[in-house]
Amino acid sequence: MTTEALDRAIDGIGPDLIEEAARCADAPVRRHPHARFAAAAAAIVFCTVIVLWTAARTPRVVSDPAPESGRIGGGAQYGGDPLYGIASAPAQPDGAPAVRGTPFTEEEITSLIEENKEIIACTLSAEYNRFGEEVQICTQGYCHVMLGEESCVDLDYITLPVCMAQRIVGSVEVFRHNGELLYTISAGGDRWDRINEALAYADRIAFVFAGALSEAAVAPDDTLFEITQDAAARIPASYALLATEYNTFSRSVLRDESRCIRATAADASAPSDGNAARKAGVPGVTLIGTLQEQMGKEPLRATDEEAAILIEMLRAIVPEPVEAPDPMQILIGGGYILEIEGEAACILLGGRYLQIGGNYYYDAAGVSDALMAQIGRILYAHYGEP
Repeated sequence: MTTEALDRAIDGIGPDLIEEAARCADAPVRRHPHARFAAAAAAIVFCTVIVLWTAARTPRVVSDPAPESGRIGGGAQYGGDPLYGIASAPAQPDGAPAVRGTPFTEEEITSLIEENKEIIACTLSAEYNRFGEEVQICTQGYCHVMLGEESCVDLDYITLPVCMAQRIVGSVEVFRHNGELLYTISAGGDRWDRINEALAYADRIAFVFAGALSEAAVAPDDTLFEITQDAAARIPASYALLATEYNTFSRSVLRDESRCIRATAADASAPSDGNAARKAGVPGVTLIGTLQEQMGKEPLRATDEEAAILIEMLRAIVPEPVEAPDPMQILIGGGYILEIEGEAACILLGGRYLQIGGNYYYDAAGVSDALMAQIGRILYAHYGEP
């Protein structure tokens, strides 16, 4: 298993949301992977995460390796699987699945994406090293039908596709938590290839979750596309049974200018005239992974272009003071240290926790996830794997 895969598995568990996820029993929350430098420690944490994740039955999705063919025609056979807590076929919805939650208004989604479009663009560009390319964030998305004892659609969680060059390369998950609108970003892996394949196959596709890890897309002719491996063993290929107005999505939305917000992240390694004003007077910024520091490496001084992006992302964080971080959320082996000239160093501990001076803070909106991804890209480009 690669370091990136370990990181994604570690980052997929969020103790701050386990209680909320358990309450609605099927609500998908994913986080963008951000720590690339804790490979040795990650192996230890990975085992702990899997046990906790399975026990809590938190409905999250990981990007499993693609099956030999992601497309499966007709129905599927079911088998026991104690790891996922499914001893037989998931409960079949009797008629339309139940609907829970409150749908997001167009104004809510548009306002949230407009406010955070630069961070989203930075995160996607950093993930694929495609700076300078336009990122398109759809403001119309889809929910999932969640198969279980009571099949349902939870309207408090919605997936917004994110495209580059008219192709889906990630998503923004918008959800309500304690009455507040929050979001997380998913990118990387090959799951997007299967989603693109499904949307190219038919105009309107139904998206479904079953258990903790299984996600699939179903076409109107009952062709099933496994977004995660072995999904066909847990999800029936029946569009009539699974499709609702809430969990279906049309590829035509990707081409609708009125349902798309655009942003472009400039290449941090290549100055451009458009960034000149922002770069003027940018203070010095140094970066180091705590694991790298323990190995005796010196902090890396960011370029003015990199510093401008990092400072902008750091300033976007709204820190909430906490007495101490949740130890289950902290990266064993450490996170990253970001120091702006003339200011106290900011230590990004992982799990959305920060330490500034002797005080701890929590980033409920998850901006620190994107910031850590950006720092990881810069450090990886300079140092490579530790």
